[in-house]
Amino acid sequence: MDARRPQKVIALHQPVYLPFAGFFRKMARADAFAFMDFVQLNKRSWQVRNRIKTRDGPLWLTVPVQVKGRYSQLIRDARVAGDNWRRKHWEAVRHSYRAAPYFDDYAGFFDDVYGREWEWLVELNLHLIDGMRRFLGVETPAVDVKGMSFEGTKTDLVVDICKKLDGTAYLSSDGEAAYIEKEKFDAAGLGQSYLGWEPTPYPQLFGEFVPNLSAIDVLFNCGPASLDVIMGKPHQGV
Repeated sequence: MDARRPQKVIALHQPVYLPFAGFFRKMARADAFAFMDFVQLNKRSWQVRNRIKTRDGPLWLTVPVQVKGRYSQLIRDARVAGDNWRRKHWEAVRHSYRAAPYFDDYAGFFDDVYGREWEWLVELNLHLIDGMRRFLGVETPAVDVKGMSFEGTKTDLVVDICKKLDGTAYLSSDGEAAYIEKEKFDAAGLGQSYLGWEPTPYPQLFGEFVPNLSAIDVLFNCGPASLDVIMGKPHQGV
């Protein structure tokens, strides 16, 4: 890496549904963030689902998508299937968090989200991510990669993206350790590091702390202190 160049850490992620807190720590630690909606959809992944905490324990909320004849579709091409899920998701969120200290501060946004009709999964996910990012105070700019073309797979793809976004380093999710080849970053003159996610406990409803829920859980429970918790600062009283 050229020490004379200003540092520009790139982070990449698929646009996922109601992301967990670590997603926003990753975004906050980067200098630029790009959404990989040009990769294949996995209908059993975080791209379409996440968990909230209810009186009966963690609950999966899953957005149905059209898959018949579309088994190799990209995330950006995935269409939402039906409307019943919107009412069910909002009722589950509202019933689970209406007693949380900061629920009323953010409820209007989510009420609006689940009151709309959504045709494209990516538009739903990006709208939710943008709202949650703003509530948390994460200021990292999102880079628009529409119209750009990238080459390769796995590490080669990531390196190509970083170079075309004029990055100097790449911040990896911990799960990428399964395929990241650091020597390829070295050869390209790019730094590379891992997020090293460790969830910080904070007050929750319904008993013992459950980590890695959707970040709406920390928002409703911690309000303005949410980003500090996500970045690893102990919450007062925990």
